[in-house]
Amino acid sequence: MTQRILHLVRHGQIDLTTKPPTHQGWPLTARGQEQARLTAQRLARLPITAIHCSTHPRAQETAQIIAAQLGDVPLQSSEALCECVPAVPQHFRDWHAATGIEPRDQHLHDVPPAVRPWLNIWTHHVSFESVAAGETQSRHAFDSYFLRPHDQVEHEIIVSHGNLLGAFLCRVLQLPADAWMQLDMYNCALSEVRIEQTGDMRLLSFNDTGHLPYELRTDNERVLCDWTQSGRSDQSEE
Repeated sequence: MTQRILHLVRHGQIDLTTKPPTHQGWPLTARGQEQARLTAQRLARLPITAIHCSTHPRAQETAQIIAAQLGDVPLQSSEALCECVPAVPQHFRDWHAATGIEPRDQHLHDVPPAVRPWLNIWTHHVSFESVAAGETQSRHAFDSYFLRPHDQVEHEIIVSHGNLLGAFLCRVLQLPADAWMQLDMYNCALSEVRIEQTGDMRLLSFNDTGHLPYELRTDNERVLCDWTQSGRSDQSEE
């Protein structure tokens, strides 16, 4: 059997309430580091041959924690795996080209509900041209990593960001590229894709957090269920 299994990992939790120390964003919180360690324990059971990650600090730190438990597995970073806006719908491109409205000015205009979510995905510090370039990056990254296997069952890890990973999965499922907006993932959740020698791809799992207790299932600052805050810290997971 010849297959490539890609294990897609969103980076661990970051603290969005603080100013990022660099233009590339934040490092992990203590909770994010623990999420990464538990993810490493789960993946350590597999014959992983390579780890690929974004160059942003949050993805680098997550990947390094995972790599530390996997032994002699090469870790390779690439800007192609950095966070981006991987696709925007044509109706939004047309609206933005016609109006020129930027995020900082939207409160001055009657912005249609159908385009408002897309207007809120970038700030006035970034040009729309830079945002739109994310689609090219996303396509290039997908073509670079979602490859046919060689001559064995291969397991590789990709540590990246929610937007880009969501876009990858849309391509696997042959959905419109801009459908990534409807997908979300917990920090250090796992999604798995199988690629056959024929090039056929199958989504095996999505947003799997079975390796994380409920109090570590977060979407950055949001916690799925914090037993310690709800007064139920002595109860087991159901």
